Amino acid sequence: MSGYQFPTPWPRAGLPRNLYVRPTVGAAVSPPRAFLVLLGIAFLVAAVVIASFDRLLGLGAFIVGAFLLVLPFLAIHEDG
Repeated sequence: MSGYQFPTPWPRAGLPRNLYVRPTVGAAVSPPRAFLVLLGIAFLVAAVVIASFDRLLGLGAFIVGAFLLVLPFLAIHEDG
């Protein structure tokens, strides 16, 4: 034989896969994490508006918005 392998429904690990279930492309974002990201973006937009009136309050809103935007990505992910 010339080294040709017939296609199989099994992955390379050798375990059969469920052909009736679509493989997941990526993990979905949980609603609380999505809410924190949206809240962070809202604070960043508000910071730009506030900064046109008062620089110190604008900077404070920017720091809070940046923290809320980064917070969901700092959490420990459970692999289970």
